[in-house]
Amino acid sequence: MTNLLAPVPKAKFFDNNGRPAVGYKLFTYEAGTNTKLDTYPDANTSTPNTNPIILDYRGEANVWMPPNVAYKLLFAPPNDTDPPTAPIWTVDDIVQSQLLTLYGGVDTGIANAYVVDFVSNFTSLTDGIVLYFLASNQNTGASTLNVNGLGPAPILTANGAALAPGQIAPNQMTGVIFRGGSWYLITVSVLAGSFTATLTGMTTTITGTVNYRISGGICSLSSTASISGISNANAMNMTGIPAVCQPVASRSAVSNALDNNTLIYSGCIIQSFGTIGFQPMTVSGSRVVPGTFTTSGVKGIFAGWNITYSL
Repeated sequence: MTNLLAPVPKAKFFDNNGRPAVGYKLFTYEAGTNTKLDTYPDANTSTPNTNPIILDYRGEANVWMPPNVAYKLLFAPPNDTDPPTAPIWTVDDIVQSQLLTLYGGVDTGIANAYVVDFVSNFTSLTDGIVLYFLASNQNTGASTLNVNGLGPAPILTANGAALAPGQIAPNQMTGVIFRGGSWYLITVSVLAGSFTATLTGMTTTITGTVNYRISGGICSLSSTASISGISNANAMNMTGIPAVCQPVASRSAVSNALDNNTLIYSGCIIQSFGTIGFQPMTVSGSRVVPGTFTTSGVKGIFAGWNITYSL
């Protein structure tokens, strides 16, 4: 263990001749002002020192200051007035900095505009500040964070992109670090759920349960049971995708599908307005090219189907 220098147990002062400053006065003010600010004789802050503090027969005093509070101290002779007119010295902006906590509590804002107020040792946002908080709402897109009323700043992913939906989940710990005017996510929230999807291109309406998992701006869709029906069209779409799973722009992905009772390799387009368009892929020479579904037999998605794409 590294040894540390012990703190000064008592404040000790000397006069201009180097003798103990018996009976001298120590005035304590808010930094940069002439407004008196209390100090305390011990760690219990229920009863403050007098102000000015009158130094004892050894020129000493117990001077305890709360953390993260800036003071101005004036050292004056015994016969000086209050306020002092002939102080021996003045030292301004004395502060005992202490990081009280990294936890900012539960945010009080709304989705995409998070607000945190907590006791901290900073009065402005500077690079390197780390903060953890519980979000009250899931984000649905680009978001900001306002800490201690210092103004909203963007929350970005680790690579500097705006947040995609679901990257901040409600009631999960969210960690951020401040740099260059923005907050950067240092935790990855996981959002999971399910929805009822509808397949089109069938003789009858076919629905089934699809599970989703969103983590780090990546969405995965899967089903544990087949969702299929008799085909009556050479195209197949899935609708009913919830907003949280919809990308900001169309995305391409691949999956397995059923066509005429046969498991096939399928490409798909995930569209921002909540539709997935499936398209069978076939090999033509050295290339994989899109094809069309048959209009007969069973068509749909097979148990264990999975699509993963970025939001």
